[in-house]
Amino acid sequence: MLYPVLESWLITQGYQAADVSTGRALGKWGNPDVAGINALDVFGNLSVELVTVEAKVSLENWEQWIFEAVSHRRFANRSYFAFAHPEEAIAKIPQDLRYYAELYGIGILMLSLDNEKYQSLLKGEIDKDALEHDDIDVIEIYSAPYHFVQPKYQFKFCSALGIKNIKDLYHWGKAQG
Repeated sequence: MLYPVLESWLITQGYQAADVSTGRALGKWGNPDVAGINALDVFGNLSVELVTVEAKVSLENWEQWIFEAVSHRRFANRSYFAFAHPEEAIAKIPQDLRYYAELYGIGILMLSLDNEKYQSLLKGEIDKDALEHDDIDVIEIYSAPYHFVQPKYQFKFCSALGIKNIKDLYHWGKAQG
């Protein structure tokens, strides 16, 4: 239910994006919920930037779940931890979240909902299609810094997404347009 919103956010950031949460090819903590790819061909040299998002419906146990996002840094140039949160409780976000983001080099996204919708989400009362994009604001609390990743690890991740060649790369996911 949060994934389409995160896909849309990545697309507005200039990435091709897709929900990849059902993939299991990369083992434990190797499968992000949403991924984005920005492929740039400059004078015949292809540059690929990969971004991943690990999303949770709340901040409960965030100290554990944030490490899923950290684990994606082995193949992603940017990695985010995203969580749903009621908009009126923004001031209650733990300060340690910033420390972890800076220490481990990841970004933090908050998916802000009004309290009523947030409570329904936590209780599992909201159908995956019931949340509209207008119900959720994506707030980038901390930007994900860019990290160089060896191309062989990027290729391994792309292969797990079904991307085996340049044609696959340019046809993968959803893009702005």
